[in-house]
Amino acid sequence: MAEGKTVRSITGSQTTAGAAEETVNLTLDGGAPAAAIAVGVGSTLTITDWIVTTEAPARWRFQQANDGVTFFDIFLLRSAADGTIGVNLGTGIVVNGGANVLVRVRVETPAGAAAVTTSLRGYTAP
Repeated sequence: MAEGKTVRSITGSQTTAGAAEETVNLTLDGGAPAAAIAVGVGSTLTITDWIVTTEAPARWRFQQANDGVTFFDIFLLRSAADGTIGVNLGTGIVVNGGANVLVRVRVETPAGAAAVTTSLRGYTAP
């Protein structure tokens, strides 16, 4: 890891309430769970890989908001069955920080309630 970069671990685990899409509560480096993670002014978050595990088919969305409210998709995953999927993102997903920049993960389990787990690994740089 180059100088000035801090390795980050963003994780979340829960049982979905049903078939509707919902936000996965995330922890940053083992901190308190939150619906979204802030990417501060002057910082860049780079996600290098994303791993998801479900006990049923699921649709995943990694989303960003630049205004703290309006989220948009920046990467999508789909797991067709029970199991784990991992994606190495090569150069990574880059999120440039700002006063109101947030990231979050949404999941939909069309077959109903299911246990889901997500892990986003990467780094921040000033």
